[in-house]
Amino acid sequence: MKPKVYIKICDSGWIIEKMAKTLADQIPHVLYGLEEDENADLVYHIPYLTYQGSTNVRRIGYFTHMEQDDVRRRNFLSAAAAFEHRVCQSNKTADILISNGFDKISIISPGVDLQAFTPELRIGVVGRTYDSGRKGEELVRSVMSLPGITWKFTGKGWPGEPKLLADSEMPDFYRSVDYILVPSLNEGGPMCVLEALACGRPVIAPDVGWVSEFPHIPYETGDPESLRHVLLKIQDDQMQLRASVLSRTWQNWAAQHVVLFQSLLANPRNS
Repeated sequence: MKPKVYIKICDSGWIIEKMAKTLADQIPHVLYGLEEDENADLVYHIPYLTYQGSTNVRRIGYFTHMEQDDVRRRNFLSAAAAFEHRVCQSNKTADILISNGFDKISIISPGVDLQAFTPELRIGVVGRTYDSGRKGEELVRSVMSLPGITWKFTGKGWPGEPKLLADSEMPDFYRSVDYILVPSLNEGGPMCVLEALACGRPVIAPDVGWVSEFPHIPYETGDPESLRHVLLKIQDDQMQLRASVLSRTWQNWAAQHVVLFQSLLANPRNS
């Protein structure tokens, strides 16, 4: 059976092929490839630049962006004029087409795998503990049950699994975490504040030692509820960022194309 929709892509092994493969995997009678296929009911060019000027079959195109040089701008608009429908990746690109007199436009964005791309909060704790308990190991223990946090420790005496790192390994440690936590009840420094900030890593710390002299996210000294509130706020900020893309899934990418293909194929004279 010939494909109802054939997707002509420009290359393989990259995002363009993933976009096409997702549609072929999730929608019956959709195929894709690098070659031309004029036996399909509809040819879908992802992106538009795979169009070579033939008009023997019905064609639609996917428009990501318009280049700024004159030649590519003309090619962009010329391809848009050849298609009976134009699919845009963003509102900005749709606005460009509309401003140039085009209609019959859909905005369908590629997706993200929400099972694979998930938030993780990585908290680093630096140093060693003492028998006085002033380093705050019990405070750390009291908040380690919070889900969604990966804890990384250096030195010894912490409730997790600390690693003894050489001085030369410490910069990479700081760069491997999102935040450095100072759980101390009393301090002269600590040095990790300087080192973390030097590596561009934010510091979560109470008002001990020289902490107040530097940028930091504060909490009440030795107070597990105050620290828990800070950690939950950071996680909530992560989830707010995630919420902005919850509708941009590969399932929605395919579902919106189903509606588009059905609408176009139901009306063979839609041009």
